[in-house]
Amino acid sequence: MLTSAMRLRTWEKSEKGKTWTRKYMKDYGAKYYISHPKRYDDKYIERILKWNQEHPDGVIAQNKVHWEVKSGRMIKPKNCEDCGQERKLSAHHKDYSKPLEVNWLCYSCHKIRHQVVLHT
Repeated sequence: MLTSAMRLRTWEKSEKGKTWTRKYMKDYGAKYYISHPKRYDDKYIERILKWNQEHPDGVIAQNKVHWEVKSGRMIKPKNCEDCGQERKLSAHHKDYSKPLEVNWLCYSCHKIRHQVVLHT
C-alpha cells in the first residue's frame, strides 16, 4: 500500500511533478527572500551557493540528515553534545562520506568545532 508520502515522492519524480515542484520552490523561495531581506543579504546567498558548489558531498549529507529527521528515522536530541545546554541544534559532519554519523551541536559549539578544524 502506498502512503501519501510515497505517492508524493513518485509524483515529484514524474515530469509534471518536477516542473511543478521546481516552479513552486522557485516562487516560494523568491517570496521568502523578499519578505526577509535582512536575514538573507546577497553576500550570504553568494557564500551559500559557493559552498554548495565546492562541497556537493556536503549538500548530499545535509539533505540525508534533514530527511531522516523529518521522516522520524533519526531523532534530533534537545541538548548540545558539547555544552549540554538545551538549544536549537544543527548536525555537524566529521566525514561527509558517512552522512548519518553526526554530532548535534548548538550554534556556539558548532562554530568552535569548525574553528578547531581549520586551525589544526
